[in-house]
Amino acid sequence: MTYHGVKNEPVLHRDGNHAWALQYDEHGNAVSTTYLGLDGRPTLVAAGYASITSKFDALGRKTRQSYHGVNGEPLFIGTAITPGNPSMTSAATRP
Repeated sequence: MTYHGVKNEPVLHRDGNHAWALQYDEHGNAVSTTYLGLDGRPTLVAAGYASITSKFDALGRKTRQSYHGVNGEPLFIGTAITPGNPSMTSAATRP
């Protein structure tokens, strides 16, 4: 998905990205979300990460979620995920 202005010009979302790309597993679960800048490269969103990866169990419940910087480096987000009830905060820091 990309964001465009009223004259169809590329613009940034309020979180700082122009686009985002999703990857899905064979069950239709979104396993990767990458936020992209106007240059088409990964960019940090306001929450401080450039991508999110998720893992799911055999029942399709999210069991793990990780956050990464623009170069794929892992970031720590104060997150607690319990089966069927993922939650996250809006701050990212390097481990």
